[in-house]
Amino acid sequence: MFPHFHVIISSNRWQLQNSIFVLSNSSEMNKKCALLFVIFFLHFHLASGQTTQADRIEKARKKCLDSSENQTTGGMCGCNFAALEQWDKLLNKDYKLLLTKLAPEARTALIVAQREWLKFQESELDFIYSHYGKMDGTMWQIVIADKKMELTKKRVLTLEEYIEDLEAD
Repeated sequence: MFPHFHVIISSNRWQLQNSIFVLSNSSEMNKKCALLFVIFFLHFHLASGQTTQADRIEKARKKCLDSSENQTTGGMCGCNFAALEQWDKLLNKDYKLLLTKLAPEARTALIVAQREWLKFQESELDFIYSHYGKMDGTMWQIVIADKKMELTKKRVLTLEEYIEDLEAD
């Protein structure tokens, strides 16, 4: 089902409320901008129905966590670590892909940024282990595994945004 859009020309600003795009003072340029916005929004709305590798990782993780045999600390940690392994593979794939798409100056900047992110990740993990590792109860092991996975997942999603931006250009 396609979403319904109404482009309304009225006062002096843009608004998106209740699936209604409001644009003010209708100059020809504003009408063109409104049309581009609607096309852009539709493109990403329709593209969101596509299954990505990230979607598959999350779906597999959820299925793993929902499984009755994984309703233990070890099982839940295992699900998170299996997802982490997949996120890490995707991180390396996306990083290599992004490097091939960048101009030399941007490529160098990405290499530096990735090295700095790896240092950040290591420091963040040190904090996570020192913070949650001292708490009582086995549930904190699950939290540690989840936080570790989320760090890598967030970096993957950031790199994928950069790739999408380049492909949209």
